[in-house]
Amino acid sequence: MDNIYDMTQQELHNRAFDKAYSKLMYADIEILKLEEDIRRRSFGSLSEGQVESMLYMARIDQKVWRYISELIEKNDKL
Repeated sequence: MDNIYDMTQQELHNRAFDKAYSKLMYADIEILKLEEDIRRRSFGSLSEGQVESMLYMARIDQKVWRYISELIEKNDKL
């Protein structure tokens, strides 16, 4: 593939799925880390409220990337 625009539809689909899956796994890891930080009360220079806000946003990201992954999977079945 010499040019990014020469990607086949299948290659684009595969890359989209891989990207969504990667983002979903990152969100999962981030949530676990933030939950552990809150449990251990390990906030560094941040306040507990800031860390809780980060956890809330990570959960939203997780939900969005899970939805995108499901849409891509459903497209496979069409």
